[in-house]
Amino acid sequence: MKPTSNYWIFQANPQYYDLRGALRSLHRLQWGIFRYKDKIVNDDIAFLWESGPDAGILAQVRIEDVPKYLPELEEEKPFMRNQEKFDGMKLQVPIKIQYVLPYQLSKVDLKLHPILKDMQILRFAQGTNFPLTQAQGESLLREIEYIQNANKELSNFDVHNDKSYLPTKADVEFADSQLRKNTDEVIHIEVVLNQLAAYYKKSKKPLKNNWREITILNIPVWFGKKK
Repeated sequence: MKPTSNYWIFQANPQYYDLRGALRSLHRLQWGIFRYKDKIVNDDIAFLWESGPDAGILAQVRIEDVPKYLPELEEEKPFMRNQEKFDGMKLQVPIKIQYVLPYQLSKVDLKLHPILKDMQILRFAQGTNFPLTQAQGESLLREIEYIQNANKELSNFDVHNDKSYLPTKADVEFADSQLRKNTDEVIHIEVVLNQLAAYYKKSKKPLKNNWREITILNIPVWFGKKK
């Protein structure tokens, strides 16, 4: 990746496009460009965002060309929920999917990040193309790299030869209940993890070295989204 790459958020509306389905099936997509057509270039990095109540980032992609008027891709048509919005020649860029996250980086958690909380899409979410600052783009790359490494460690985990502990779903629910003052309160995942660490330390149960990364991956599986 060139050091002067621009970073972008590309937003999809699930009413019109099944982004999750497309990411499961395809390696390349085309994305509509409605703003910044003179600034989006080959080798820029974009993060695909799905809008809605549980909005967040689902994937990292690389832009493969400058914006051009292109017809829709045939292989994308099954994922278009409103075909009329995609018919005809549209200003688009081809994108290559680099990494699909095992769980989304949620809007709720991104708002708590010291750098990412100021992303334009979190302040005004109307639109399709949103610029990121260099610091915001690099922070997202680090977040995704962290998830990738944790996912690899989880895949290589040998349960039979390790006597240390991993938090269970019940442990997470208990920690959450101890912290929560009301049902609407948003509790950041790191606060729950710190509560778990204190509980296991008090119980004199050794935790696995990568327990935090594995628990972060388990939470969306247990609860449907990040806690």
